[in-house]
Amino acid sequence: MRTFVASAGVMLLVGTLGQAASAQDSWDHDVTLYFLGAGMTGEVGVGGATANVDLTFGEILENLDFSFMAAYRMQKSKWSLGTDVIYIGLKTTADSERTELDVDQWLVELNSGYAIRPFLTLLAGARYNSIKNRLFFPATETKLEATEDWVDPLVGARLSLKLGAKWMAHLRADIGGFGIGSDLAWQVLPLVEWNASERLSALLGYRVIAIDYANEHTGFKYDGTISGPGLGLNVLF
Repeated sequence: MRTFVASAGVMLLVGTLGQAASAQDSWDHDVTLYFLGAGMTGEVGVGGATANVDLTFGEILENLDFSFMAAYRMQKSKWSLGTDVIYIGLKTTADSERTELDVDQWLVELNSGYAIRPFLTLLAGARYNSIKNRLFFPATETKLEATEDWVDPLVGARLSLKLGAKWMAHLRADIGGFGIGSDLAWQVLPLVEWNASERLSALLGYRVIAIDYANEHTGFKYDGTISGPGLGLNVLF
């Protein structure tokens, strides 16, 4: 049911964005493709069995299967609509190599914003989470696997300050879950932006995403924090 609701929400936003873009020529659009050099710490579980993870950025690169990260935003006057998509596939060992761990993680955020000041925008939205945990215990040749998907409501803010002719500083922060999906989910993203031209800019920042989710009925658990430096390219059109 949650998957259906999340999918319907994604389709609704895409339709809304398309209608708004066609009806309003004055909307500004920007697309960001970025790389997140993240480490991961926390605990994952399946069926009541758990494994502890503590990977640095270098270890993430060694164990990373595939990752994809992109964001889109459209803005007109004080209003904005946006989405942020992250996929991370990870295979590694945990608990002093006693456990083999495989995690596939999707985060798809939909948000709306309203600028109460030229430099301050309030945000509200939802983040769809889909996480697949696989645990393999070589000593007993036991394999456990489960997938959970849920939606976290979120509220937050984005602060943007002009530092010069070509430089901007941004700070994005949000908090969500509130026991509706995750017990708690939060994110902090400070960024520095350098405008190479009117339509192209480079971004350098540091992102922290924390999610604390557990399903007592299935024994599924994801209590993890992804954090690290990020480098992106933004195109305005």
